[in-house]
Amino acid sequence: VGYVGAGTCEFLLTDRGEAFFLEMNTRLQVEHPVTELVTGRDLVADQLRIATREALGVTQAEVDAARAAGGHAVEVRLYAEDAEQGFLPATGRVERLKWPTGDGIRVDSGIDAGDDITGRFDPMLAKIIACGRDRDEALDRLALALDRTVLLGFTTNLRFLRWLMHEPAIRAGEARIDTLDRIWPPDDWADRTTIPDPAWAAAASALAADGWRLNGPARVRLAADDGSERVVELDGEQHALGAGAPAIAVSDGTAHVDVGGRSVAIRLAPPPDVDRAA
Repeated sequence: VGYVGAGTCEFLLTDRGEAFFLEMNTRLQVEHPVTELVTGRDLVADQLRIATREALGVTQAEVDAARAAGGHAVEVRLYAEDAEQGFLPATGRVERLKWPTGDGIRVDSGIDAGDDITGRFDPMLAKIIACGRDRDEALDRLALALDRTVLLGFTTNLRFLRWLMHEPAIRAGEARIDTLDRIWPPDDWADRTTIPDPAWAAAASALAADGWRLNGPARVRLAADDGSERVVELDGEQHALGAGAPAIAVSDGTAHVDVGGRSVAIRLAPPPDVDRAA
């Protein structure tokens, strides 16, 4: 067609191994880091070289040799959206942020701690990419990278991505266009995502002024943004949470606690009525 420049052709692959042309994008795709990690090329730099009519400095044979040498890369998009509510967009402020590092891990991010995420922009916050000698190693590294990622202050799809990395269809490279319709959410998702005791304890320790009670241990009543409530007694153990405690960020009277990758907002509950008083 006479096109000169970086571009991506997309195809659909049937169960019979037939490939059907879908579209061509005359630009870099969001997934271009996957190609870069496998081939060793900087596609942004190559795109600029093409635009200025410079030589790429590499032959097709060299690119083919790099691909033939092996290697695999996988990318996920970290989004400001709630996968557990039909992938609806989410907004908020980045209260705490930590990106993963390590062999074969790459993060392309567009946010910093303190940024306000509004509905005026694309919900993609970052791309997290992992590469390895084969698909299994790349997925293992990506799963570890997601486990090490912390983003608190609003809802993201991080917990969903952590789950996805361990699904058999993904591990086997058999994801189809209808796979999520069949497997998401799993039947036991509500049980898996119940706020655990350490998260309540961390929030109580961070939010309680003193929680003093006459003739009893100090306690606070907490309410989470999922509608659940908990009374937590403030003993010395809660005030000395160790390395196993979840990541937490406190802002404007709200504790944003990491629950399996989801930022859960926990606040001091309003005074109970007679029926709930304890």
